[in-house]
Amino acid sequence: MGNGYSVFPLDSKLAAYLRKSKTAVPKKLPPSRMPTPAELQRVAKAMPNVKPTVINKGALLGQIALSPRDAENGPWALLDILENTGDDEPCHFSFEKGWPNLIIAFLIRLTGATGPLVLVPDSGEMPLVVEPTTRVEEAMRKWDERDD
Repeated sequence: MGNGYSVFPLDSKLAAYLRKSKTAVPKKLPPSRMPTPAELQRVAKAMPNVKPTVINKGALLGQIALSPRDAENGPWALLDILENTGDDEPCHFSFEKGWPNLIIAFLIRLTGATGPLVLVPDSGEMPLVVEPTTRVEEAMRKWDERDD
């Protein structure tokens, strides 16, 4: 997987494109939206074995570093908050870098509030639709199989 990952809400145009490229998409599209910075921070704090650190809180561009609680081991990720207009306003965000399994686990928790989200590796690999019912191991396996 590439280092950077963009995230988008799943709308009908994106769903049609993904279906053409053989990416699994729900038959019936539930509502989907971008999260708020407050939701991103809540999910980060709720992640098991992860210590979130908010960087530049309140700035137009902020970050949340997701570090392993055991500093020697474990996955990490760096989330960039883009177009932050307030803690309770939807914002665009991406992952500057990080472990794909942690990023997917984060998005699974987030989609409970936002609806399905599409994870797009900046490396050009196939996108992945993430829903509340997505399983990390299964998603990683499918992603790896599509890249072979």
